[in-house]
Amino acid sequence: MSIPGSVTSIGANAFANCQELRDVYCYGEIPPSVYSNAFEKSYIEYATLHVPEESLDAYKNTSPWSGFGTIVSVEDNKKNYQMVVSVSDLRSIVTYGETSITNGRETFDVKEGSDVVLMLTPREGYKVKSVKVNSVEKVTEVNGEGELTIANVEDNLSVGVEFECAGDYMTTTIGSNGFATFCSMEALDFSEVEDVKAYIVSAFQPKKGEVTLTRVFEVPAGMGLVLIGKEGEYEIPLCTGEAMVSNLLVGINENTTLKATENDRTNFILPEDQGDAAFCAVTDEVELPFGKAYLPLPTESVAHLEDGKLTLHLADPSLGDVDGDGYVNISDVTTLVNIILGK
Repeated sequence: MSIPGSVTSIGANAFANCQELRDVYCYGEIPPSVYSNAFEKSYIEYATLHVPEESLDAYKNTSPWSGFGTIVSVEDNKKNYQMVVSVSDLRSIVTYGETSITNGRETFDVKEGSDVVLMLTPREGYKVKSVKVNSVEKVTEVNGEGELTIANVEDNLSVGVEFECAGDYMTTTIGSNGFATFCSMEALDFSEVEDVKAYIVSAFQPKKGEVTLTRVFEVPAGMGLVLIGKEGEYEIPLCTGEAMVSNLLVGINENTTLKATENDRTNFILPEDQGDAAFCAVTDEVELPFGKAYLPLPTESVAHLEDGKLTLHLADPSLGDVDGDGYVNISDVTTLVNIILGK
């Protein structure tokens, strides 16, 4: 038996002598007023009353509703459907409730008849490319705040989200001290960019306590870089991503908690709030944000460093010193071959 939410009172003998009464669904948030004999000889003490979840206490404390043997939420009778949300890469974050998804998939239980709200948050420089719900494109239904609402769920859901570059370039910023670490999920071309140069860490000299920076122009996606140049914001054009580069720097494609040492490696960062450009050993856990880079080196090879710093040496490949060790010899040929082969 069902009582609509619009009903505010139940008259005399309305359900009297309903001896087979087992389930009553009453959708009013406020318990309707009831004549004393409305449920006479209906044995409600053996029946179940289903009411709105937020009104459970009200019905349990109002006669004659309180006389039902069991009082439960109508929500308990709704089906649970499964919603699988898939995000294709690290270019974005999709949030549902308290869960954030990036480059992966999550499965959720969703109540029948409920409204699902997904928050789509592209990283800087990106935009939503596609949102498919059960293979149907819904990207036009994403509002200006990045919200997608799937109303009145009546089946299992499969949601796939893709993102893409918002333009034909990515942006980066150089601070007042003239250097920064950087990492992009897109392949970039620095060859035509004025006032900023991109470098990889091509070599490490333990005895000298220095790392060698070698300038690069076309940079593969995900490559960690050191940028040196004038203070300002720069637009770096995208490129085909065919270049192959051998590099000691590790790019960060998601916010990372970096420990001092991991797997017999000591981690170094280039603090951008210091005046001199030097890689410094991490002494405690540090939060490294998306779009930066760090340098892991064998712990035994840096144990002798008293101040935990590595100075920077700019190599000049045009003179043949490819590996930046200060000499032109066969090792430069080996380094060059490894760079070409992407080792």
